[in-house]
This record gives sequence, C-alpha cells and structure tokens, in this order.
Amino acid sequence: MPLEVKRVSQINLAFFVGLVNRIFKDYKLPIKWDLLGFELDARENSVVLNESFVFYEDDQAVGFVLVARRKNRARIDAMGVIPEKRGLGVAHYMLDYTFEHLRWKGVTSVTLEVLEDDLRARKFYRKYGFSDRRRLVSYIKNPDISIRPSVEGAQEVDARWVHEKALRAQLVFSRQPNWQREPVTLLLANGRYRMLKLANIGYLVWGTGEGGAFVVDAAPLDASHTFNEVFERSMRYIYGRVGLVPVTVSNLPEDDPLKEAVNSLGFLPIFTQVEMYYNLH
Repeated sequence: MPLEVKRVSQINLAFFVGLVNRIFKDYKLPIKWDLLGFELDARENSVVLNESFVFYEDDQAVGFVLVARRKNRARIDAMGVIPEKRGLGVAHYMLDYTFEHLRWKGVTSVTLEVLEDDLRARKFYRKYGFSDRRRLVSYIKNPDISIRPSVEGAQEVDARWVHEKALRAQLVFSRQPNWQREPVTLLLANGRYRMLKLANIGYLVWGTGEGGAFVVDAAPLDASHTFNEVFERSMRYIYGRVGLVPVTVSNLPEDDPLKEAVNSLGFLPIFTQVEMYYNLH
C-alpha cells in the first residue's frame, strides 16, 4: 500500500490541525486543537514536526503520525486515520514508515497512550508489537468545603526552578513520570502554567480552564515532607486563588507517589489510559 508521505513541517499547520480535529471527531477521547494550542502542546511535549508525517492517497490526506522525541526515546503524540480508510492497513503502513525513520535516527523505544476501554485500538497496537506498561488515571474532585483556602507562604517561581526540583523529586522519591510530567516537559512549558513554591515544602504546577482548575504536577522539595502534605497545601492554595471549583489531575501514573495523595483527598477517577511500550531494537 504505497502512500505519498509529507513531513508535517512541509505543510500548512492550519491544515494539519484541521485534519487532526476532523479525524479525532469520532474518537472516544477527541482532540480539539486550535493553532495556538497545538503549538504550545508541540513545544511542551517535544514534538518534532520534521519527524512527523501526513500520508496521502490520490492527493487526499488519509492519516497522520505526530512524533515527539527526546534523544533516543520517542512518543506517538497522536495518530489517526480518516474513517473511510480504517481497517484497511493504513495505520500499519504509517507505523512501519514512522518506525523505520525513527530507527534511522537512533531511537530505541516508543511509547503511546490509549484509552483502557478502547479495545479495538489496544488490540491493534498489541498485534503490532506494543506491550502494556502501566495505567494512567485522570481524576476530578468537586468543590470541598472541608479544605480551608489559603495562599499563605506561596511564591511564584520560574520553570527552571521547578525543573530542578522535579529532577530532585524524581531521584529522591524514585518517580517514573509519564512523558507529560517529566521534568523537561515542565521546563518546556515555561509561561503556560502557574508555577509555585509552596512555603518550604514543595512545588505546584497548575492552571485554570473551562469549568475549573487543573494540577499538572506537585511534589515535595525533599524527603522531610510527603506528597500528601504538598498536595493538600496545593488544594488549599487553588481554592484560595480561584474559589471552590472542580479540580482535575490528568494521566497520573498508577505507580507515582502523587497518586496516593490524590486518592487521599477523595478525587474520583474519570477515565483511564494505558501507557504502551514498543522496543525498536
């Protein structure tokens, strides 16, 4: 199934964003990018437009693979096929093409995330050679009057400071953060989220969106404090800044120590994704 291939860097970004949104319109977890949102996500997640591809058949775009890369590790940031071409081998062809390029670039492993209950997609990736690595759970907490709002002791910091503390937390607490929560991701997100030092106990990366607030990451500064302590302080600060609003935490690895803190404050799961792994060796 020979298809014409163009790098995303070679095509109009507005066209590409429109293509992604159209393809994902009927997916269980839709993507709804505007151009600015795409550019911010691409920067934050190390998406390489020159190593991402759009596939054409008879001058019609039939699918795409959006690749993020950090040295010898890569991640499929998004991938999709137009509805009328699904189940015809297009996705297999796209992965073959992309992985051959990544091998040539020295990449040794690839990860991606898929909804746990999307059995069709999970079956496809397993058949291709991916294996389940761990679950990533997204949570929400409705307003809780038992948490006393307080902004006391919080100080705005920059992304470099958070990056340094996140690296330390990764070592001290043996964290294995998912791609979107790695220290370098927080560094590349400079200016996109609010970053705080919470007294002398920890850091908080958070933001606001439609209908409430969200936590990107939070962790203690050292082993003398706990994730529970830091996350409770984080919630108090968020309520102190924006009021009693729903708060979400997305794609939190099941083996991350922050998960216990989220559960201890009564957050409820919304949906679960599976992080899948492919060895390119």
